[in-house]
Amino acid sequence: MIRAIKLMLLAVLLFASNAIAYDVSKTDSRVKTFVYDENDIYKVVMHTDFQTVIELGLDETVQGYSFGNPYAWSIEADGRMIIIKPQKEFVHTNLMIVSNRRTYNFDIFSKLPEAKVDDDLAYVVRFYYPDEPKK
Repeated sequence: MIRAIKLMLLAVLLFASNAIAYDVSKTDSRVKTFVYDENDIYKVVMHTDFQTVIELGLDETVQGYSFGNPYAWSIEADGRMIIIKPQKEFVHTNLMIVSNRRTYNFDIFSKLPEAKVDDDLAYVVRFYYPDEPKK
């Protein structure tokens, strides 16, 4: 009887752990999602020879941007998307992006590409807006 209870308990634990494992998000570490706060500065690491896309809110349009050091970066803005490519390695500066709704401040770094996946590297930067109602 005790053996049967132990086997049932073991089976329940095994099935429960499988259910939990399937619920875990497998988001790539190079896709960064920040919680938007107007008082935060967002750290973004980029690699030379790679681009980083910054996606603003669905109802936003980029109105302007400004770098502390603009000479080491290539930037294009279209609608709510900003594409940034570092032109030099080991450059550290700040970036401000102004949209029709918000202002975003970034602390950006460029590095050389690594042979392994760099968990700090950002391919995509997105924002979550906790004060907005869900659509």
